[in-house]
Amino acid sequence: MRLLAIAAMAGLTAACGTKATSTGIAKPELKTYPGDMQQKAADELEALPPPCPVSGPYAGCSVLRVFIEDFGELRSRIRASNSRN
Repeated sequence: MRLLAIAAMAGLTAACGTKATSTGIAKPELKTYPGDMQQKAADELEALPPPCPVSGPYAGCSVLRVFIEDFGELRSRIRASNSRN
């Protein structure tokens, strides 16, 4: 969970550039962050309440945490896609 938190926070604050492959498909470049910055982001993410269900927010859950975790998943998919090409 901690690694997901670090990846998610790095993803949320990342600036993405792109470069095209020989097939013309854009490959976003993902910014990397120093370990101490990632650790602080993970600590802050851990302090948030649990994620809200997609069916709707309720008191005591965090919509922000949902967005951060989703963005972390997107960054993982981009990394996987970039490593294949």
